[in-house]
Amino acid sequence: MAGSFANMARRIGIESFLVLTIGLVLGLFGPFGTFEMAPAVRIAFWMGYTLLGYAIFRPMIVVGRWVSEALSLPPIIGVGLALVLAAVPLTFMIALLFAGFDVAKALRWDGLPMLYFDVWLIGFLINGFFTLAFRDKEIAAAPPVVDLPARPAQTEIEAVPDTPRFTDRLPMGFGPLLALKGEDHYVRAIGETRDELLLLRLRDAMAELGDAEGQSVHRSWWVARAAVASVQREGRNATLILSNGTEVPVARDAVAQLRKAGWLN
Repeated sequence: MAGSFANMARRIGIESFLVLTIGLVLGLFGPFGTFEMAPAVRIAFWMGYTLLGYAIFRPMIVVGRWVSEALSLPPIIGVGLALVLAAVPLTFMIALLFAGFDVAKALRWDGLPMLYFDVWLIGFLINGFFTLAFRDKEIAAAPPVVDLPARPAQTEIEAVPDTPRFTDRLPMGFGPLLALKGEDHYVRAIGETRDELLLLRLRDAMAELGDAEGQSVHRSWWVARAAVASVQREGRNATLILSNGTEVPVARDAVAQLRKAGWLN
């Protein structure tokens, strides 16, 4: 768990540094009518504005991806909605500053729609920059998603076949690997009693697993076959229940593939 917090703190630190750098560049060039400000004021404005925007946009984008995953929607839908919503409070805060903290004046300001568009555009561009900088390909192209059969509950889970390249990343005593979950350009390794967040893309982790017996069951999930205790179904939707109680969403468009592989009855 300590490793997970350390990785996340490092990620936030890197992103905050990049955001401040972007704010410095914007402050030097003074876009969207801010060039008339005094240079020091302009730079301070843009660096503060981009950092505040990061504090609002970052959690909203994470929530948007969670929503997309939970509803089996393309990630671009959840992220796009998050950008649209996150621009609202930031637009109001900036308008409030320009209006001398007069709420009524800020709400009546004629330039509010254009300010909203500028805020949304900058948020969109910065998010796109992070996507390219960290090479987060899982938003644009996810691996096929598949369904799995119910299996009898097991008192012991067979360990995934020895895969030194990936298991070397796990801490001592981690135990059998039950599943992998992609989280941005990180992957969460899930075991029987613990999990570990690793700086590694899901597709790269799956490649390191080699011939380990398992399947990609969702754009963000890989599951070891021996880890599946049961399957819950509701209409066309299915959820895997792993031996440790973890619930894994299953997509609908690769059911035939798993049936062919003998995972489904």
